[in-house]
Amino acid sequence: MLAGQPPHTGPTVGAVMSKVVSEEPRPITEFRNRVPGHIAAALDQALAKLPADRFATVGEFAESLAGRLEARPRRAAAPALPRWMVWTAVAVLTGLAAAAAVQWFTRGNTAASSVTRLVLPVPTGYTMLYGEKPDLAIAPDGHELVYRADGRLYLRALDRFDAQPIPGTDGAHTPFFSPDGVWLGFVRGPSLMKMPAAGGPAVKIADAFVGGGATWGRDGRVIFAGALGSDGLWSVPAAGGTPQQITSVSDSAGETNHMWPDLLPDGAVLYTALGPSGHAQDARLIVQDLARGQRTVVLEGMTCGHYVAPGYLMYADASGTLLLQPFDWRDRRTTGPARAVLPGLRISAWGGGVPYALSGTGTLAYITGTELERTVLMQVDLRGRELRRFGPPGTVGGLALSPDGRSLAMGTQMANNSDIWLMDVASGRFDRVTFEITEDETPVWSPDGRRIAYSSAWVGQHRHVFVKTLGSAEPARLVYTGKRHLHLTSWSPDGRWLALQEYGPRSTDVWLLDLADTTRLVPVATTAAAEEQAVFSPDGRWLAYSSDESGRQEVYVVSLPGLGRTQQVSREGGVLPRWSATGDELFFFDRYYGAGGRMMAARRAGAGGSTWQEPVPLFEIAQAQDFVVARDGRSMYFAAPNPKAPAREIFVVVNWLREVVPR
Repeated sequence: MLAGQPPHTGPTVGAVMSKVVSEEPRPITEFRNRVPGHIAAALDQALAKLPADRFATVGEFAESLAGRLEARPRRAAAPALPRWMVWTAVAVLTGLAAAAAVQWFTRGNTAASSVTRLVLPVPTGYTMLYGEKPDLAIAPDGHELVYRADGRLYLRALDRFDAQPIPGTDGAHTPFFSPDGVWLGFVRGPSLMKMPAAGGPAVKIADAFVGGGATWGRDGRVIFAGALGSDGLWSVPAAGGTPQQITSVSDSAGETNHMWPDLLPDGAVLYTALGPSGHAQDARLIVQDLARGQRTVVLEGMTCGHYVAPGYLMYADASGTLLLQPFDWRDRRTTGPARAVLPGLRISAWGGGVPYALSGTGTLAYITGTELERTVLMQVDLRGRELRRFGPPGTVGGLALSPDGRSLAMGTQMANNSDIWLMDVASGRFDRVTFEITEDETPVWSPDGRRIAYSSAWVGQHRHVFVKTLGSAEPARLVYTGKRHLHLTSWSPDGRWLALQEYGPRSTDVWLLDLADTTRLVPVATTAAAEEQAVFSPDGRWLAYSSDESGRQEVYVVSLPGLGRTQQVSREGGVLPRWSATGDELFFFDRYYGAGGRMMAARRAGAGGSTWQEPVPLFEIAQAQDFVVARDGRSMYFAAPNPKAPAREIFVVVNWLREVVPR
């Protein structure tokens, strides 16, 4: 392979066999003079005539190729064989070659088409964190994988021992290849990007918020899902241009998102339509014929569909099992029963993202594991040192501490469901608050500590906001119904306002819901930037939130009432602001979730605390998760990343289709 030709060549099989028996192969350096010396020596030893001169094991060969084992110098060439012996050997070898050729052409190339399984570990010290984005891509020829680990993209060739970080992809996600494998597309910040797959500078395709996958068509278009909660799919020329919306969610069908696009042979788009819960259980696989404007629902309760030539549909169910089903792409319908291919793939609790990738040559790559044990709940001091740990690993978020500091509310994810739980801070006891098979999340406390508001959605229903009185047998009271996915983030000290973030058509927006008139929504930050995590100060005079309007997430505060004066608090990145109980400090991370960074603190300054001091770092954190500040201001309750949860290996099956499709 290095030379581009076999060790011995000739006009006939007999001539080649004669050289095999009687001649030494030419050194590799005669063909490629830049081959490293240890590689040349290893090949020289591997091609030695005498078995005793070759490597004893494949492990020795690998060690020598890696430069960790010195290849032995070849012995002097053995005396030439008598001519009659050479031609006897040639005759035998020619007969064997002819027999092998018959086997090859009558049975097919079994070696090239056999099913092969590989396990590829990620680089030591790095982990793959899969959530809403299944950040895994495979080149069309099946020879290379690209995946995201620790906030950057890595390239792993199947014929290499290690993965290589791709320069210029810090902060990148959602990798995808062009159909010819020449380009690698990805998302970085609010931009859709591309770069030569062989290496080179990145080029912007378009300004776009991408939150649910992308694919590159043979006609030169890139189809992508917009920001989480966006209204449909978008298309843009890979050469650059302005994105155009190509699908719209159906309110009558209870849709909230279109995600995970793929293309059929005629250019029609196959995608996942999420319901209000955001789980795979109320998702649909839909084909949209863009030329004719026809929309066909193919399957219910499935996610992440991909077309597989010559006529199959691969997708995942709500448990993370991959299935394969015969599919007529012309008629947009399945034509036979589904067959389970692989169980136990990692599936995101929201969005139905499943990390698997297919090549056109028959290679399948995938990630296993669970999304339900991503965090450990602990109490840490202001230097990041663990003080206490609560309960077993799980997946919790939306932490909210009661006004008296005695109870911690949280959303806890389970399989296709999430509920609100309370934890008694003193004893560490957990009590369940909601019991419906719904997505209940992001609780916030009323100022008196007697009630909790939270967002919720049943399968097939719109997103709701409920208020529940603790200790009461009365059912939770519905106060608001929204069309898109929304989270609650804070309850104002005067009890009148709920701060919420809603995933809009192109970004995340911050609103205030008036509990005195729940038909009234007041916009706080509703620009094209991603604004989120708004929290009221304890005195009710300020609202802190984060926004990427500058091109990077930063923390801001806006004065209340009237939403007047706005100030920037962070200086080098900021997300997830949290007030101290006194309101004199703001705590936040300097980087976004999953990328790692520092816990920061900024104090008020000036007359009346109207200005802010330079933020100071408190401690490092590998992956930023949720947190709240204890009432005494000396510690925090922290949803820390579970070190045993991230995926650390990629599974690869070469020629996987031969194993599941009858011949």
